[in-house]
Amino acid sequence: MIDEETIALKLIEIANFMSPNLMYVPLNVESIGYSTAKIESPIVENLNSMTVSAVVSNGEKDTEVTISFLVNTEEIKGVTV
Repeated sequence: MIDEETIALKLIEIANFMSPNLMYVPLNVESIGYSTAKIESPIVENLNSMTVSAVVSNGEKDTEVTISFLVNTEEIKGVTV
């Protein structure tokens, strides 16, 4: 199973590849932090958040990158796949 730190690092690598303001080659991750939380909501049952923050560098300049997203999962009843 992949741990949260590995997921956080992969997200930063994806952000580096997708963002026109980054695209650092080589990409150096100077520091990385992440947090996850279950969010109580009266609307959805299983809402979780993840925020990843990192300082990345290409050797010439440093940039702070933050990614935050929500994941909701709900069981689908009566459906077979």
